[in-house]
Amino acid sequence: IGILEYLYYHRAFMDSFLLLFRIKESVKGSGYLVSSLFTNSNPYGVFNALFIVTTMSIWLSHRNILNKYLFVIGLVFGSIGVFFSGSRNAMVILIIGLTILVVYSLKRNRAMKWMGVCLLILVCIFLFSARYNRYFSNKLGQVIPAIAKLHDDKAVCPGDFKINRNFSGLTDRLDIWRTGLQRFREKPVFGWGISASRYWLGFSVPYSMHNFYLEILVTNGIVGFALIMALIAIWLSRLRAGWCWAPAIVLLVSGMFDTFFDLCSAWLVFVAWIVAVTTKDIIFSDKARDSEFDAS
Repeated sequence: IGILEYLYYHRAFMDSFLLLFRIKESVKGSGYLVSSLFTNSNPYGVFNALFIVTTMSIWLSHRNILNKYLFVIGLVFGSIGVFFSGSRNAMVILIIGLTILVVYSLKRNRAMKWMGVCLLILVCIFLFSARYNRYFSNKLGQVIPAIAKLHDDKAVCPGDFKINRNFSGLTDRLDIWRTGLQRFREKPVFGWGISASRYWLGFSVPYSMHNFYLEILVTNGIVGFALIMALIAIWLSRLRAGWCWAPAIVLLVSGMFDTFFDLCSAWLVFVAWIVAVTTKDIIFSDKARDSEFDAS
């Protein structure tokens, strides 16, 4: 649905197709529409990236529980979703997740053929997006000039692959984070309350701290931050196996650049799904039962 909306949003017949729109004003106010499910492009791209990393982690270790055709279809559509969104956060966590999976596969010396196929699909879709998707090439081109030149059919030199650390998006977020730290110092213990950052930054983008951990510090203070860290520590202590670290790490890293739980209620469901597929059953506390459970 997200891909169809991206391609045909400006066609008149799409008004009757998009049944999940809340109100047209909220959609048009999002700037760059990707999906009526997520009226901002960042959560759409990040959700797709998290889905890719999680399903690839499962596939590389337990291929018998995933249908390979559905897996490949999901990988293709998820990759298109990531690149159509133009989300830099999604690209970063996708690269981190794939790097972890490559290292894990090399250490275990298994599923390398399928890992190569998955990477080839991702690279092909990336090159296609950079060549034909103006929004993608503009956003990523701010960070890596070679991407913008590839879209414009210009000659690419080695210097174009140098990462630009002074693009406007990063500068804006640094300013937001400074504001958040200042507000945190004013009420460090219990914070200002949920959604309080919206009242300082306005209801148009930017509308949050763009950092999950800073958002918790600002809105819930040290007390709320300590509780969240305790929950994360319990989760990491219950990871089922080595393959679970990839989705766990990318989920935690994605929170360094965005805050989704206040923007999209589906975020809570998505996080619960990743936690569920990566943790042991807490009922089996005995080691013998744990072994029996893992073997089954």
